[in-house]
Amino acid sequence: MLSQSRKTGGNGGDGGEKLSINKKKVHQAEKMIRGALVELYKGLGYLKTYRSLNMLAFVKILKKFDKVTAKEVQTIYLKVVESSYFNSSDKAIRLTDDVEELFVRHFASGDKRKAMKYLKPNQKEESHATTFFIGLFTGGFVALFIGYCIMAHIAGMYTHQSNKVYMSTSYPVLSMFSLFFLHLFLYGCNIFMWRKTRINYAFIFEFAPTKELKYRDVFLICTTSMTIVVGVMFAHLTLIFKGYSSSTVQAVPGCLLLVFLLVLVCPFKIIYRSSRYHFLIAIRNIILTPFYKVVMVDFFMADQLCSQVPLLRTLEYLACYYITSSYKTQDYGYCTRVKHFRDLAYAVSFLPYYWRAMQVYKIEHDLPHHNVYSSDFL
Repeated sequence: MLSQSRKTGGNGGDGGEKLSINKKKVHQAEKMIRGALVELYKGLGYLKTYRSLNMLAFVKILKKFDKVTAKEVQTIYLKVVESSYFNSSDKAIRLTDDVEELFVRHFASGDKRKAMKYLKPNQKEESHATTFFIGLFTGGFVALFIGYCIMAHIAGMYTHQSNKVYMSTSYPVLSMFSLFFLHLFLYGCNIFMWRKTRINYAFIFEFAPTKELKYRDVFLICTTSMTIVVGVMFAHLTLIFKGYSSSTVQAVPGCLLLVFLLVLVCPFKIIYRSSRYHFLIAIRNIILTPFYKVVMVDFFMADQLCSQVPLLRTLEYLACYYITSSYKTQDYGYCTRVKHFRDLAYAVSFLPYYWRAMQVYKIEHDLPHHNVYSSDFL
């Protein structure tokens, strides 16, 4: 392609444009081939691991068989297993060496160390600083939460004469964030147990090995975020307790929610951009389920959304409250009085189950034998 472009390049200005286009195509092709080789190398590594695990399984099964039957046949059968094709064949090893050699020659300029950074990326090392900040923000969260509870009790928020505007508009912000980050914290606990039991969750969910969130990262996100949320809500309650009731003060919880949403969609390479990007991709795939292939992470995420209906309803109410500027008049009942907003709340409650059903039918469409699962779901 490049040689043809050079020939046409001397005829006029169009040649230069064709050259740049073809260079771009070549670069894209190189990127695709490099990615394919990396995936092939990774797959061959899984194949070798699979062979080793199979051998280990046979050893354990035969050992158990000898123990139960009181016979000593392990040595006899192991000779057969060891000489079987799946264990004796070295095709996977030779193919791995060939892929490695090709990658070093064509994509690393003969530098094997550079090639191995792509083929066998090093896992991100656990940082003691992360553990320190988890402890720091956990302590900060506990202190601020206790202070918030004491302030709310002094302000009479838990009595019959409580501030109904605050309890109907600001308090749901705290409960919504608490529910979300509690769910995220439990996901971090799952990661901890998966790693402890050596479950390769990154492979199951198809996470990038170097960019996946570790359980410490998840705990850090939860503790930091909840410290910020409770700190802002504590300051907001303090202002209300001192008699500040302007629309600016009432907008503080809405601004807090807006800041978190802006951080979620922030395009800059800060605050776990890769994880935020893949989270948004998963949400997009769930919303547009019929148009995207259902993968494991989307399936898992849709299940989690079915457990977060109260959060979605609270989010819908707060969006209505602040977008319609009801916070300026402190008319907290507006979004529950107007019929189309009430209907929207019911629709939001139904959406997670609708998305989940669409996923099942998408799988049924792609794999006809899943028909039994869709009927069970209904």
